[in-house]
Amino acid sequence: MIKLHCIATKEGDQYTAMCLDFCLAAQSESLEEANEKLKDQIKSYIKDAMDCDKKNQQYLLGRRAPDEYWAKYYLNYRSDFTNQAGYLKA
Repeated sequence: MIKLHCIATKEGDQYTAMCLDFCLAAQSESLEEANEKLKDQIKSYIKDAMDCDKKNQQYLLGRRAPDEYWAKYYLNYRSDFTNQAGYLKA
């Protein structure tokens, strides 16, 4: 199991789930669907990154969200929508 840092927010009737470790995001009208979309994105992203040459692989697997989202994670959203540790189980 990989542990990834994720946050979820709601604006209007849309939820946004974001993986901070890879700077990926998914939106939906339900939190559960946004979570599932993000999990699918993460799996595809990791698979595609592993198929790249070493230089691009290192770039893609090290691509993190901007600091402002990490600050939100640590200050406001630490208890996220998947478990109490603040990780998305992918």
